[in-house]
Amino acid sequence: MDETRRDFHWGLKDETWGRAARGVALVGTVFCAVVAVLLIVTQVERTRTDPASSKALAVLAEQFKADPKSEVLQAGIRDLDLLARRAFFGSLAFIDAAAVALLLGILLTLAALRLSEALRPELPKVDAVDEGDPAQSRSVLRWALAGLGVVVVFFALFYPRLSGERRITAGAALASANGTAVQAAAQRAPVPATGAPGKVARAIPGASREDFLKNWPNLRGPFGLGIAYGAKPPTQWDGATGKQIRWKTEVPKGGFNSPVVWGERVFLSGADASSREVYCFDAGSGKLRWQRAVASSAPTPKVSDDTGFAAPTVCVDGERVFAVFATGDVVAFDFEGKEIWKRHFDVGANHYGYASSPIFWKYLFLQVDVDTGGALHALDPQTGKTVWTKTRRVDTSWASPVVVADAGREWVVCAASPNLIAYDIATGAETLSVACLAGEVAPSAAYAMGVLVSAMEYGSLTAIPLATGKKAWSSEDDLPSTSSPLATPSFVFTVNANGIANAYELAGGKKLWNHEWNGEFYPSPILAGELVFFSDNKGVTHIAKADRGFAQVGEPALGEGSASTPAFVGSRLYHRGKKFLYCIGAE
Repeated sequence: MDETRRDFHWGLKDETWGRAARGVALVGTVFCAVVAVLLIVTQVERTRTDPASSKALAVLAEQFKADPKSEVLQAGIRDLDLLARRAFFGSLAFIDAAAVALLLGILLTLAALRLSEALRPELPKVDAVDEGDPAQSRSVLRWALAGLGVVVVFFALFYPRLSGERRITAGAALASANGTAVQAAAQRAPVPATGAPGKVARAIPGASREDFLKNWPNLRGPFGLGIAYGAKPPTQWDGATGKQIRWKTEVPKGGFNSPVVWGERVFLSGADASSREVYCFDAGSGKLRWQRAVASSAPTPKVSDDTGFAAPTVCVDGERVFAVFATGDVVAFDFEGKEIWKRHFDVGANHYGYASSPIFWKYLFLQVDVDTGGALHALDPQTGKTVWTKTRRVDTSWASPVVVADAGREWVVCAASPNLIAYDIATGAETLSVACLAGEVAPSAAYAMGVLVSAMEYGSLTAIPLATGKKAWSSEDDLPSTSSPLATPSFVFTVNANGIANAYELAGGKKLWNHEWNGEFYPSPILAGELVFFSDNKGVTHIAKADRGFAQVGEPALGEGSASTPAFVGSRLYHRGKKFLYCIGAE
């Protein structure tokens, strides 16, 4: 009798747990179905809807073309652009969160169904026609549903990355309004370089490290880090009155690239939809020494107004100048203007236009991150032949590589969503990869005292010691979308597109000060001596002390708009405006 009561008691308990499990399974099934439908609908809407093609944005863009000086229209475009970005990255965050919730819901539902099956009362056996095992049928059904759910989760999480849609097509200011995409090139593989045949030469610069430090060979100076070694530039000038302006020279074609300087030569590039050119100016007089056209057989890409056809800054190795254009054409000239070699890279579908600047140190490095993936190419500067190439599993990027040295080793460092990656210069071996970036990455990395620093809007400002390869500290305040961070032995400085600047301790990430200027800021800050030079798009340079407290030294104006980062050599500063190239400094 006691055994009968006990069996009855446990039978009731099992039945109660079984009903509970079936209830959880039912709720879980409904939850998974709702989440799956929302995921599919969200992804379909993201595919169908281009935030850059909104009627309101198109109207503002047309009005802005008619009245390009209207600050009201500029502000309206920026506001719509910001809304588009927030909506885009909000949808990405929802998709990621919903996909994780769906996966957890599937696991919970499966567990509940399995428990329900285990607690189901055993039915008495009767003689009947064998119609199959119901339990086996239910098991097959469970796993089929689970498989379908996993497919939905995979689609939600990875389809945007694989398809190249995990990018926002509403970019900065007018780039958003134009909503452009680059035409695909004929082939994905690079075209072999033209020039003298033979083995790849040992790519060691003819110039010494000291020569590099006293010149301005790359975007953001030696090694691309934003440090003007030994420079003592002026802090007061006025382009409108000519104060401290040694010379200014009109540049034949426009371009958003910045000047580089070697000795008595200043180099720039310019381009439009029909032609591309490289320029060499005399650093002392501003006279145009030579200009060379660069032929191209590549299709003319569509580019945004904020990028243009000559966004990449040229670089030099002390003997040659290297230029890259939106068509994917890469060309080398000697300092007298003789073409040494030329080759073509497919820069892929890029909705603003290719903008990554090459950098030289021992090799010529070219970062090509497009919607189908990326690659870092190391080229022999003498012949243009490939020394090594590394495939990169990253999203489209407009950032430029930088070079860092630590404990006798040298790396080239590339920024793109989702990772900041360091490659050994000699071999291309990947030595560090840290997930710290998101969205459309345009800022390049910074470096000082063994610490890498990266920053990007919708990501974070992150400090990564090379010794550990792990995040030391981060901040999400006022992140830049275009301007690169600046790292010094003591501080980290940033300025976002709206003119909000921040200063942090390099060692621990403590925020030291915050200051807001009026205007847009695309150029990157530069350290010269104990001063930081923040240039805005109106051509005004805001000079502040590199110190624990904010102290402004001056706000000299170029006299015309500029989106370029100035070059600093000795007591001179070279700045490119929309129309003119300026040399600033006392006679």
